[in-house]
Amino acid sequence: MLKRLCLFTLLALLISPLSAALAQADPFPNRYVAPDAGFTVYYPIGWTAELSDSSVTMSSGVIWLNVYRVVPGEMGISPDDGAALLERAYNPIDTTIAFDPAGVIAQPESGRRIFTYAYEDTNENGPYSGFVVAVEASDGSYLLADIYPRQGASVAQADLDLSLDVLRVPHALRLHGVIEHLPQLLHLLHLLRGYLIACLYRLHPALCVLRARHQLRQHGILAGDGAHVHAG
Repeated sequence: MLKRLCLFTLLALLISPLSAALAQADPFPNRYVAPDAGFTVYYPIGWTAELSDSSVTMSSGVIWLNVYRVVPGEMGISPDDGAALLERAYNPIDTTIAFDPAGVIAQPESGRRIFTYAYEDTNENGPYSGFVVAVEASDGSYLLADIYPRQGASVAQADLDLSLDVLRVPHALRLHGVIEHLPQLLHLLHLLRGYLIACLYRLHPALCVLRARHQLRQHGILAGDGAHVHAG
């Protein structure tokens, strides 16, 4: 009986921090499936995503992302040609601003290609700066995105980095489906924790007394030595 009690106690203690850790494990819990665009995006809480023709328009409230999928071979482009890919994504409002292939930067990334290009443009609110990026997928296709400010006149480096993380996620392994089913897993852990706690109280009635004393102390009804606290 004592071994069983210790086991239940250990499991109950472990499940609480495990649940909290799993809740924080996925920074992109939201999913938007765009079959017409040919891909799925995962994005942070607070972001929005909606289909616009054959692309997905996303927003963090601070920046915009217009994302679409391309297959280089279908366009007669080499997968290594980041400049050609980004030129396809480059669509300035001010058409007099030419694309400069020398400005393309290949981001260091193991196992996949990521290209970025910073540009200057002008809209009805005046000059602003943005990025066009290309993130390679495991199947050889790319997600191309135009990233530009919704607030202010530029895209902060932190927002660019977060956007690149969002574009990486659709083609990641996603922990073999664990993260994808995280809400269900957390619900099961919560139910299991409640069951284990109930078992503890049934196996050891003294725990019920200790729990009641603890709750009374929390509400100021019982003093630390077990004496009742009287007002006035």
